[in-house]
Amino acid sequence: EECFSFIASALPHALDLISESSRVSHTHSTMESSGGHKGHKEHVHHIQTHTCPHGHAKMHVGKRTKEDFHPVALRPRSSPYPLLSVEDALNVILKEISGPLPLQQNSISDSLNCVLGEDVVAGQPLPPFPASIKDGYAVLSADGPGERDVLAPITAGRKSAVQVTPGSVARITTGAPLPDGADAVVMVENTELISSSEDGNTEKKIKILVSSKPGQDIRTVGSDIEKDETVLERGTLLGPSEIGLAAAVGVNKINVYRTPHVAVLSTGNEVVDP
Repeated sequence: EECFSFIASALPHALDLISESSRVSHTHSTMESSGGHKGHKEHVHHIQTHTCPHGHAKMHVGKRTKEDFHPVALRPRSSPYPLLSVEDALNVILKEISGPLPLQQNSISDSLNCVLGEDVVAGQPLPPFPASIKDGYAVLSADGPGERDVLAPITAGRKSAVQVTPGSVARITTGAPLPDGADAVVMVENTELISSSEDGNTEKKIKILVSSKPGQDIRTVGSDIEKDETVLERGTLLGPSEIGLAAAVGVNKINVYRTPHVAVLSTGNEVVDP
């Protein structure tokens, strides 16, 4: 606290410099016009020379104040300031904070570890289409077991024009949209290969070994998140999972509270430039 008291008078100016406040220019002009205080070091900020006043030590014969630090021989042998626990010190700081900082809009990729300033509402359902839960084949459940012609494969992240008709199936991967005509998915473990292309890269015919029912191994539209559902609430700290969730519901820009600037002020001649 002794060190803090010594620099306290300069803190408003230091904070203005950190926050790039409009008050900086006025303060500099005032210092230059007054000529500063004799005997104190000149500093340069933003290529503009001015004098930065420091508080003068208060000397009173026979009576000393807490701000009296010189001469060294006359300093108190023990600190006049009580020690504070970390919790108490934090509370002292928090009492001086008037409220949250203003909001700013960030891209979702630049919002990690920021505090969310608004609710995030899903603008679309998730998944936005019926999706396969497993790797396998999109089938017509009414066809039952038996041999089937294999249509073009359907992969996640790509919309396909394939349409499943009686006697046919489409190879499908986990997360891929269910093709038109299909109403179930049979996992690959419940099938057998009947024939393929000469190079072995393309399936031509397979055999379905089990019966299926409508909706089997399919995620329905909105089964994870419904449209207009609140997925993140204002005040949420945005970690990797929250960022991913916001991106999943189509958020590109997001309002977050501005991050405060924190200044560490070190004093004493033990501290030197690196």
